[in-house]
Parts: sequence; structure tokens; C-alpha cells
Amino acid sequence: MAERPRGSKEFQRLLQRHAAEIGQLPQRVMHLVRVGVVCAMLDDVRHGDGGHLFIVKGGTAMQLRLGIQARATTDLDVVFAGRVEDWLERFDAATADREWNGFTVTRKSEPTQIEVPGLGYRPWRVPLQIRYEGREFGSIALEVAVDDGAAEHHDLIAPDGIELAAFAIDPPGLVPCLDVPNQIAQKLHACTEPLLDGNERVRDIIDIWLLEALLETEEMPSLKQACLSTFRRRQKHAWPPVASPSRGWEREYATLIAEYPDAPADVAAAVEYINDLVQRIDTAVATPR
Repeated sequence: MAERPRGSKEFQRLLQRHAAEIGQLPQRVMHLVRVGVVCAMLDDVRHGDGGHLFIVKGGTAMQLRLGIQARATTDLDVVFAGRVEDWLERFDAATADREWNGFTVTRKSEPTQIEVPGLGYRPWRVPLQIRYEGREFGSIALEVAVDDGAAEHHDLIAPDGIELAAFAIDPPGLVPCLDVPNQIAQKLHACTEPLLDGNERVRDIIDIWLLEALLETEEMPSLKQACLSTFRRRQKHAWPPVASPSRGWEREYATLIAEYPDAPADVAAAVEYINDLVQRIDTAVATPR
């Protein structure tokens, strides 16, 4: 189309039609558009040397890498590569009183620190309101972890699935995403942590399986270094871990593999896969990055 949509309702209607044309769920396309808006605005705040401050991780990073192959997610998880006392100021600098292609982003409330079982740290969570041409365009929850070393562990990804070019809006060209070794390391930590009430992170096994397919053989030493660093920093349980199923894993995993029939066939096979992966990682020679 020659010009971008004139208002929020028209934009959402056209997005729904476009989602049907490309065979995707409208809510998934809408989520990735909101992600693209927030990422484009956050990209405008950088370190003094030009390095990225906000780096996408978690399920959204997987969606940007893998597109429709990745599990759907509704949040936007990022890591702030700076000091904990600076992240909110830099976020506000990127979004407050600013517009990007007709979009604005505002905080709906003050950030709060939340508990996420198996995560190993307490991220900040803040709901965001997205508007287009002054009208509501939905909301998205932003979760922020702080790690001043994250700037050394990211890739610039050409995002898969941010459908903006079809509406005369240039999508973000390259989005900083946590690199594959560190993303696998974090998910291995999450799904193997022994918790009194049981570990609920069985979905991470599917993510690890998908991410491992992106690894080159020569990256295994870097993966080991990422695992050693992640387990050392989080100080929850030791490396190498041993995976074991928790109550509820069997039912949830059966739902997951309905979407991924090539994944390990059942919970027992999934746990065996994780423990085998840990062994393969542990026998690699770690190389500092």
C-alpha cells in the first residue's frame, strides 16, 4: 500500500486480513508488531560507545529468530546491559514523549519486581500501552533483567515475522537478541533447578531443542562457558545439573509436542535429552568469550 494506515482501527483490521493471507494467528502478528515498535524505540538509547543497552531474550528472541516455528509468547523479555539503577531512566528516555511512525509507548504503571519460579533472579515487570495515531493499539508486558555483561553476548537478528513493511512502515532492520549459547544456558538453568514446589519449566525443553538446532558444532565450547557463567552467577544449583520431571510435566509436555512432533517423544525422552545435552556440553573444553 502507498501510505500507512490512517488510524488504529484501520491498522488492526488490515493486520487481521494480512494475518489470514499469510496463514498466521492475528494475535501473534499483532504481538510481533508491538514488539517491533518497542524494539525500534529502545534501539535509540545506546551506551556511549554505541553498544546496545536493551537486548531481547526469552520467547520473543526465539520468535524473532525462528518465526512461526517458535512457541507463541505474549511478553517482551529484555536484558538491560547496564547498572540496575539506570534501566528505568534509559527506558523512559527511549519512550517518553516520543513517537515512532505514528506509534507511542507509555508505562501503564510503575515497574514491580516479580518472582518467577526457576528463573534464578527477580526481573522487573512493567505493562506498556501502545497507541497508534493517538488511539489504543493494545498492550504488552515488558520484563527487564539487568546484566551489565550482556552487551558482550548478543547477536543482531533480522527479525522474522514483524509485519510492518506491508503497511508502508520500515520494520526494525536488526534487533539485538541474546546469543544462542547464553539463551540455552539460561533455559538449562531454569528447567533443571530443584524447587520445593516442583519445577514448572518443562516448556524450556522444547525451546532448548529448537535452539540447539541453530548451534554449530564448534560453538559447543562457547556454550559450556555460557553454562558455567550462568550457573555461577545465579548460585541456585551447581553445574552440571541433572534434570528430573516434576508433577504436571507429563500433561504439559503432551500439549507441547502436539505442535512439535519431531521433538523428544515424551517426558522421559525429554529428560533423557536434557541430561545427554548436559553431558555433551560438560565434556567440551570451555573457551572464554
